[in-house]
Amino acid sequence: MLSCNSQPRQVLVINVGDELLDGIRENGHLLWLGEHLARRGLPITRSIVVRDNASEIARAVGEAWARASVPELDAAALVETVLGILADPAFAAVFAPGALVEAPIAAVVGSLVIAGTVDRLLVSDAGVTIIDFKTGRRVPASAEAVEPYYLRQMAAYVAALEQVFPGRPVTAALLYTEAPRLVTLPDALIRLHYPKDEL
Repeated sequence: MLSCNSQPRQVLVINVGDELLDGIRENGHLLWLGEHLARRGLPITRSIVVRDNASEIARAVGEAWARASVPELDAAALVETVLGILADPAFAAVFAPGALVEAPIAAVVGSLVIAGTVDRLLVSDAGVTIIDFKTGRRVPASAEAVEPYYLRQMAAYVAALEQVFPGRPVTAALLYTEAPRLVTLPDALIRLHYPKDEL
């Protein structure tokens, strides 16, 4: 069931099954759901059927969510971008099962209190990696071309995590979803933008 802000509730049913598309079986689930939801004043407004295929199911669910949550965007294009990033081996570590999502961080660095939320946080005995997602259309050609504001932001996060995980190397990267491109920020560049007490 999808609810779009103040709009009336809309019910979209995503049916999964090769047998439904191949005409082997009637869609009894849809009939049952339609009857029971209508009794509750929630008529089904749309129904789609997809095959028993993980990528088709992911695309259907993603497009349904996008249409309900961000109707002003092109749902199909948005989902295509997201699925492309998830399927790309270059970003496998970013979306590994152990990665922390929307991880809050906070620490005192000198006299500064640094707090924020990072999109992905990878923690292991060998080190810590932070990845922040950027959705703008401007994708820098190199780490040195990254906007200074982002460099200061990531340097602050590195400084905070160095306090939280002393003795472990902390690396930072930005994932630009428009390209998509993962830009790793060299330690020397991070140090140039490290937070200073006088700031």
